[in-house]
Amino acid sequence: MMNDSNHLRNSHRTDVKHRVKNEQEKRREEFLQRQREKRREVADHARKIAEMGKEDSIEENSSLQIFDVNQWSNNDNNNQLLKDNNVDTNNNLVEIEMNDEIVEEMKEEEDNNQMKKKNNNNNADTKLNVERRKEEFYKRQLMIPEELSDIPNNFEEEWYCVPLFDGRQRCIIIANHGETVARDASTGKLIQKFQSVLPNGSFKTREGPDNYSILDCLWNGKDFVVLDLMCWGGHLYYDCSTDFRFFWLQSKLSQVNAGAISSLNPFPFLPSPCLDCTLQSITNAIQSPSLDGLLFYYKESHYTIGSSPLLCFLPRTKLNSFANQFQSSLSMQQ
Repeated sequence: MMNDSNHLRNSHRTDVKHRVKNEQEKRREEFLQRQREKRREVADHARKIAEMGKEDSIEENSSLQIFDVNQWSNNDNNNQLLKDNNVDTNNNLVEIEMNDEIVEEMKEEEDNNQMKKKNNNNNADTKLNVERRKEEFYKRQLMIPEELSDIPNNFEEEWYCVPLFDGRQRCIIIANHGETVARDASTGKLIQKFQSVLPNGSFKTREGPDNYSILDCLWNGKDFVVLDLMCWGGHLYYDCSTDFRFFWLQSKLSQVNAGAISSLNPFPFLPSPCLDCTLQSITNAIQSPSLDGLLFYYKESHYTIGSSPLLCFLPRTKLNSFANQFQSSLSMQQ
């Protein structure tokens, strides 16, 4: 009786596990099919990503409320003061005229102060609203990994493994208009504005507005580890395979010596380590005490904004179990 109960329980777990695996594998296939059938129109969107990083534009400033003198009514206290001082005697005529001038000056000064205060408030409110819009926009511009629930088909041949280490913050980098901006990937909040050797990322590398660069990075307060390349000098790589993007990323960073610190590049850009998905490489990565987890990239995947089953993640706490599962699957294939 007990054996039957255990058998049913194990059978149920196996069914659930296979169902989860089949669902994720099915979504991978559907994702790849959509990727083949319809290439993302990214040029306009990439330009928007680059331009949103610019300081408040003319269009944004046009929403400011301009002070209009006609909107303001006369000050009651000043009117009363005018009335009280308007005495119909010859002896006080000069004094009355002087009081009139003083009151007018006081009124003009108060109106000017009110105008400055209102414009300052409007400017502050507008800048705050613009920044909030930027944050909402930028926090949705990276490819988001799913947690890996199974060992994908042809895992060793068709996937890359990228180790992630403690203390790093994921961010999007935009180099445009002669400056480089880093924003948090989850909140969209501004992290840094600085000069860099990236195309269009400094006054020295500044080019036309269409030569922007966009990177997917990890930041630790000292340097950037570049996970992926979406745009470089105006050339788009969203619709390129992971294989090609990773090769081009290494080549381009080396070309501009982005890993060196200088006055024009205070924060170096370092390519992320990329490993083949072998049992040995995963086992070696697990040995690092600072490892936070592993990212898994499908080699033929395009860079798709939002959640993707072609980019997966496993936290450190689940890596030993995954390695054992991987080893078992390899043994079964032999």
